[in-house]
Amino acid sequence: MTAPLKPIFLPEALVNPLREHILQLLGSHAAEGNFPAAMEQLAEKHGPHAFSVLFNVLTSLDLAADEAEKHWHAILQHHARLQDDCNTAFPLRLAIFSYFCTIVKLLDNPRLVDVRNYEQTVRHSRNDHLTGLLNRRLFEEIFTREISRAVRHGTDLALLFFDIDNFKKVNDTFGHPAGDAVLRWFAGILEKNKRGEDIAVRYGGEEFILLLPQTSKTSALIIGERIRNEVQKNSVEVAGKQIGITVSCGLAVYPYDATAADNLLENADKALYRAKNVGKNIICMISRNMRRYVRIAYQQDILIGEILSSGTTLTNARAKNLSGNGLLFEDSRAYAVDATLQAALSIEQNEPILLAGKVVHIHKIRAQQYEIGLSFHETDPATRLKLTAYIMGRMEADHPSCTKLLGIPE
Repeated sequence: MTAPLKPIFLPEALVNPLREHILQLLGSHAAEGNFPAAMEQLAEKHGPHAFSVLFNVLTSLDLAADEAEKHWHAILQHHARLQDDCNTAFPLRLAIFSYFCTIVKLLDNPRLVDVRNYEQTVRHSRNDHLTGLLNRRLFEEIFTREISRAVRHGTDLALLFFDIDNFKKVNDTFGHPAGDAVLRWFAGILEKNKRGEDIAVRYGGEEFILLLPQTSKTSALIIGERIRNEVQKNSVEVAGKQIGITVSCGLAVYPYDATAADNLLENADKALYRAKNVGKNIICMISRNMRRYVRIAYQQDILIGEILSSGTTLTNARAKNLSGNGLLFEDSRAYAVDATLQAALSIEQNEPILLAGKVVHIHKIRAQQYEIGLSFHETDPATRLKLTAYIMGRMEADHPSCTKLLGIPE
């Protein structure tokens, strides 16, 4: 019988190095008797996931970490019995196959192949041949797994859906080899800007996805803006010609924008479609009905700056009022409408909270001085709670009856 698939819940960025390490162990310890000890050391460092990866390498079985660990100890006992019966050294790998075929019967008719050749075949089936990023087929498996992890642990999962603007024109003008060079170049930018736990995918054609586990909407937007800015400010050299491109992007975050994997991808795609329609070279989020927020006077010095590919430099500005949805402030700089800014606000005695948003309006009030409205992107629950508590506390202090009128429990 075939074992049911039980996903190995381990970030892809950790699985691949662990897999390679085990392949090296299998090669270096093939004729030696210390492979079990080497595996135990690896498990001490990475946990029982090491056994899951080992069995996946040798048998293609997908076993949960705790289940794989139980099988490992049972295999060691089975191996010892086989050595006693044979009265000679017995290869551990043969004991593993014997165990899975005859003891627990999770394998039917296994086929013996060289593990390195098999790994090369697996790698080709997992990665896009042109860019080297993960392909759509593997992404769909990982995506379901990451959604399950986010649901189980109550964490955010962000998805950035990129599309290269006017890609057909690149192919028509410069030829398909140039188009391939552009795709590889953008894939390299994704790889350079993603973190170790993030998953970069060529979804199809000129569409790419960056999946960011445990990432708030603000953090995902900062990463996306850095990628968009780097693309905009650089070009690809092909046959002595410089090809400049831009990218559009849609952003959606679980659980704020979706409650299931399909909804998250669909909503990021809708946000991408919106970015294309409003002029391209921009990151958009899924439209949501905006609530009315109470606004309070907030005349304090703040730090603010534009999010760029080179990083964010925060400088002084003067806030005027604040709500759970946005900020009104004065600055000597004239930011463009739709520019993405990061703001540091002091609402507690300890470190300030960081918020990000887009400029929704700007008005010149005097020479070299502008009044700017910033609409916040949806924040993580902890930051939102701090901001709401501060606003409600200020309201209650200034107008004690106001919270009752708003229906806020005392």
